[in-house]
Amino acid sequence: MDIELQQIIETVYEAGAVIMHYFRSAHLQVEQKKDDSPLTVADRESNTVLTHMLQRYSGHPVVSEENPMLPYEERRRWGKFWLIDPLDGTKSFIRGEETFTVNVALVEGQLPVVGILYAPAYDTLYYAIRGQGAFYIEHHGRPQALKRPPMPAYLTALISKSHQGTKDKELLLGLPVKHFVPMSSALKFARVAEGKAHIYVRTGPTMEWDTAAGQVIVEEVGGVVLDLDGNMLVYNKEKMCNEGFVCKLYPELQTFSSVEQ
Repeated sequence: MDIELQQIIETVYEAGAVIMHYFRSAHLQVEQKKDDSPLTVADRESNTVLTHMLQRYSGHPVVSEENPMLPYEERRRWGKFWLIDPLDGTKSFIRGEETFTVNVALVEGQLPVVGILYAPAYDTLYYAIRGQGAFYIEHHGRPQALKRPPMPAYLTALISKSHQGTKDKELLLGLPVKHFVPMSSALKFARVAEGKAHIYVRTGPTMEWDTAAGQVIVEEVGGVVLDLDGNMLVYNKEKMCNEGFVCKLYPELQTFSSVEQ
């Protein structure tokens, strides 16, 4: 494993340890941000660890959900930058559920080239480097390659637990979906990459830090992450928002593209 990548992974582990210190705490304090989404001390402290260490190790700028958004005129000149969500699935975390993640991606130009997802409650980390494959590490052990299994006769589809809507399921009309599973956070990308699910749809908006790390991991096992018009998601847009996407382990799966947006 590359030395710099190992340093980044250790930093992600450190952020995960900070989060777990507050997990299921009876004294967890929750604030509301301007967009009415929740914020905890775990979000803040994880963000501090990641922002400081990523800049220290690489010198690249950091864009985080929990940092002030820098002007596009400044961001557009960057060759590379880190894109992070220090605690994805904060609502799940507050409820005491285990499906929250730390999301870290390195974006070059408009595409993520490194992706790391860490699920601290499961102590499982997923990572990928564009062109070099995708891997997972359980309990701080040795990396194991993620390999795409053959397509099954029946599919499992993931949908957002916090933003369930009928349009998500409508997008899958005509596919042999046997199970619809609601789930929080970018862990859904990991579940697709490891073949425990096969497709994840989201017709509502997300932010770039929600998808970048997971996109690289899914693509490196042979899957795709596309917008609702069938184009690859791109990053460092003026407004760092995705308008909807489909994450497919098998690119040949045809979704119902005429769902109104």
